[in-house]
Amino acid sequence: MPGPPRKADGYRRHSADGAIFSCRGGLFIRQTLALAIGGGAGAALRYAVGRLIGAHWGAAFPLATLLINLLGAFILGAVMAAALERSALSATARLALGPGFCGGFTTFSSWMVDSYGLLAAGKLGAVAANLLVSAVGGLLAVALGALSVRTMLRRQA
Repeated sequence: MPGPPRKADGYRRHSADGAIFSCRGGLFIRQTLALAIGGGAGAALRYAVGRLIGAHWGAAFPLATLLINLLGAFILGAVMAAALERSALSATARLALGPGFCGGFTTFSSWMVDSYGLLAAGKLGAVAANLLVSAVGGLLAVALGALSVRTMLRRQA
């Protein structure tokens, strides 16, 4: 099967938003490497931050996962706004920072495992707080990240 037709610039776009997934000249490989490097950096930072917070906070409440996910949501909101407002980021940078770094840095599975651990320990109030603060706080963090970048970009205009 030949795949989608090439556009005038020689690239094949496989999604409705026109994201470039394969093309001549190695762009696919560069974007895949950017995604992998961003993901690796995000995962390494998540590990380091988790260890640092865990050493000071302890295991009574999964504060490290909560803070990591809120910070990641803020960063992703900022990346999204930078990309949408002025196309300030290339497709490769968006891949490296969005699904790469933020995908490696934040973690839904750890959030659920932490919540289950609280549930298994009978800490129902902590379970509710963890789920609510993470979900609502994450949404607010995305909005704050986007608002911060939009405000900064407007001041530069």
